[in-house]
Amino acid sequence: TWSYLALGRRLLKGERVSMLLLFGTILITLRTIVAFITGSAFLYFAQPTAGTVIISLALLGSALVGRPFTQRFAQDFCPMDPAIMKRPLVHRFFVRISVLWATVLMVNAGLVFWLLLSSSLRSFVLERSAVTYGLTAFAIFCSIAGFMAMMRRDGITVKWANSKTPHHSLQP
Repeated sequence: TWSYLALGRRLLKGERVSMLLLFGTILITLRTIVAFITGSAFLYFAQPTAGTVIISLALLGSALVGRPFTQRFAQDFCPMDPAIMKRPLVHRFFVRISVLWATVLMVNAGLVFWLLLSSSLRSFVLERSAVTYGLTAFAIFCSIAGFMAMMRRDGITVKWANSKTPHHSLQP
């Protein structure tokens, strides 16, 4: 319900729909349909893993063709000046970060699927959370650290906004 309300609100207001919201809404819709049709707890929990594999492959494919999805996702979290986004070093960073996230997501999917097959349902729910949150935190750290380092190499200073300063996009 939250996903549909958020998506509907953005569409009604003519706002940009983030890639995360769009992908999340599509995946939760598919998961719910399959869960209602089958009534299988295994399929219910296996679906997010399948979705993770699909997203991983999409990220890898986008990197291989030189149009990394991570570049679009970045705009959802940190609006940047279009001139910065066009810099070759920035583009290479997003290609590399797409490969990083594709790898992390594929490792996550493999570990979660193994846990689904080898753990009790009660243990699985806890173990899956630990694996997913741990790998996600690692990837976020690598993404931010890599971004900061790349921006420094390209002569751009990143300043984090605080509550007293207005939020502006990154500019050279």
